[in-house]
Amino acid sequence: MRCFIAVDLPEELKNSVCQIQKELNGRGTKLVEKENLHFTLKFLGEVSDEQRWLVRINLQEIKLPPFPVTLKGVGFFPTPGFIRVVWIGADSDQFLELHNAVNKSLANFFPVEKPVPHLTLARVGSQAYASYLRDFETKYRNTSFGTFLVKELKLKKSILSGKGPVYEDVMTLMLVNDNDK
Repeated sequence: MRCFIAVDLPEELKNSVCQIQKELNGRGTKLVEKENLHFTLKFLGEVSDEQRWLVRINLQEIKLPPFPVTLKGVGFFPTPGFIRVVWIGADSDQFLELHNAVNKSLANFFPVEKPVPHLTLARVGSQAYASYLRDFETKYRNTSFGTFLVKELKLKKSILSGKGPVYEDVMTLMLVNDNDK
């Protein structure tokens, strides 16, 4: 099964993000559906039942307390000169720490990647609106879109369909406070 590790965005922030996404609609973009808005911590790809079990065991070793994350700023992948993805950033050192903890816990099974905490807003299929997208980035470069508390991470499976991906939760792991250990 095709899997990834993610942090879901709370419903109230999904509504705010969808308002911002409207400015990208019809600009050579495919917007991420509201129900699919999340932060990917690590894409795993095709995972066997045995690997899924190993992922669960290793992720349970992560001992971090819940922490706040502020959605802040807009950026692009791979570069402003060639835009394929428009995203909102995650302003939180603890979020980067969680990314690194996930990478480290799974390093024996999956490649280690350099984390760039982000929430994908849209995928860009045409560079015809690149100038508009760069103006959009300038407009929202320093904007804060809200804050939420990260309390859990999820192993999700991704089912690809003609209508786009469908995500299902496979496992949820709660972050724990020091006094809960």
